[in-house]
Amino acid sequence: MPHTLLPLQALKRRVDGGPITMLTHSAGGWLGRVYLLDFGTESVDHFVSLGSPHQPPPKGIVDQTRGILTWCSDACPGAYHPSVSGSVTFLKISFGFMEAS
Repeated sequence: MPHTLLPLQALKRRVDGGPITMLTHSAGGWLGRVYLLDFGTESVDHFVSLGSPHQPPPKGIVDQTRGILTWCSDACPGAYHPSVSGSVTFLKISFGFMEAS
């Protein structure tokens, strides 16, 4: 069993199987999605992402993540990912793409 799962499983036992919310911010939203991809969704009931860009920049705009966000968007569970629909509640609070002048 991966050591990363142990704290979540211990927390789940401590709350008698009650819901666990993964609260993320900024790049933590990407990391949370990668966590759900690598370790599954069975320990997490809710995923809240604050200010995390979840879509890659539009074509023609420099990707400052050097492709990481594109990979994450393609590979990792998101709010509309079929493998997590119904098993995890997703809430995303963020702003749209803004181009600096």
